Amino acid sequence: MALRIVILGAYLSTAGLSHAAPPPYSAQENDAPHDAALAGRESISRSGVTATFPSDERRLAEHVLEVVLEERDDLSRRFARADLARLRVDVAASAEEFAALSYGGVPDWGAGCAFDAERRIVVRSPRAARAPLGLRTLLRHELAHLAIHDELGDVRAPRWFHEGAASAVAGEWRLEESAALAVAAWRGTLLPPSELERGFPSNARLARLAYAESYQAVLLLEDLSGAGTIEELVRRVGSERSFERALRRLASADAASFDALLLHRLRERFGLALLLRRGNLLFVGAAVLVLIGALLSWRRSRRRLSEWAHEERESRERRGDAGGSWR
Repeated sequence: MALRIVILGAYLSTAGLSHAAPPPYSAQENDAPHDAALAGRESISRSGVTATFPSDERRLAEHVLEVVLEERDDLSRRFARADLARLRVDVAASAEEFAALSYGGVPDWGAGCAFDAERRIVVRSPRAARAPLGLRTLLRHELAHLAIHDELGDVRAPRWFHEGAASAVAGEWRLEESAALAVAAWRGTLLPPSELERGFPSNARLARLAYAESYQAVLLLEDLSGAGTIEELVRRVGSERSFERALRRLASADAASFDALLLHRLRERFGLALLLRRGNLLFVGAAVLVLIGALLSWRRSRRRLSEWAHEERESRERRGDAGGSWR
């Protein structure tokens, strides 16, 4: 039975998270909802790229098609082995449609995914998902997954490498990622890359941290290898027989020693004490805002529980006056 593997985008929405890495799934069991989701959809095609969409999303689909063509051309120049000549992009107008088009294999925080075997990308309409990064960045990230998959060839790279490389190619680093790393370095909760080989945490905070660390892990490997660019790094990894061999050759490290190198680098670059000593108050301020936000959220929850308790006591008193009894 043929299996497909979903490559997820690195986008965290404000919704709750489910599992970050979907398991392989059966085409026979899941094609039915996918086919149903395609029923009644319209499509437009140009230069080998087809976009499918609900009738009320034509303007968005036209914009998606234009962006994909532009980004495809750029990535095809950057990745020599990338086969992006024929692609399909499915635009989902709702969370339910997105789940059906992605075979139910994407967690609810996902705003996009790529299926390398099908040369297909699925994206949520901005009205159906509040992705913190723009639509162009989302599409470039998913196209990068396809290009990276092609460039790696038979080399099976860990999840952190795929996500970190795609994020780097899409240029996704923001202040929030720096703040997440600063807080984790201060709290001692950084995640070793070896824990992110097959999937990411389901917790929202830890998932954001996993993507930020994956980005930094790829940059570290690029520095150690002397590749100079992410594209050249991916090419060099793909030229080896395995990722483990590539890690030894490019970084003179095995998985355990690379974990140690990355964690040391993150503590050095993002530890709050060092940031203060270096005067990098922007990152420190962002980290402090994250902590303040968490504290305010906790206080609001406590206040709401107190209000509910007060209302319950008043309700009991009123019922008592009417002759009722509460135990």
